[in-house]
Amino acid sequence: MFAHKLHLSNAIWNLFENAVKYSNNSVCIKIKVAKEGKYTRIIVEDNGIGISLSHQKRIFEQFYRVNEGEHNVKSKGYGLGLNYVKWVAEEHGGKVTVESTVGIGSTFSIFVKNI
Repeated sequence: MFAHKLHLSNAIWNLFENAVKYSNNSVCIKIKVAKEGKYTRIIVEDNGIGISLSHQKRIFEQFYRVNEGEHNVKSKGYGLGLNYVKWVAEEHGGKVTVESTVGIGSTFSIFVKNI
């Protein structure tokens, strides 16, 4: 299985756009790639406003949007972006995860199965 360049780059770009959209004036985005067993892990880490634990369980659902606090002010869209990221990861034999702390930032990881 080979990675689909367009979809994988779109998924990563979506995480970049979200990092910028949900950050304050000084945006710091770190990208890391690591081989972990049978997966390659693409990590996108930001210093944004973060996502509360109660919402982290649902953010990959189609049409789900966080509509509270700073998210309500900064949020534009239809709740499709992170669902697309999930779909891309799953189509590559993997998954997507999030670790986030409100006021600190978020770390999204896209796992794709190695060839």
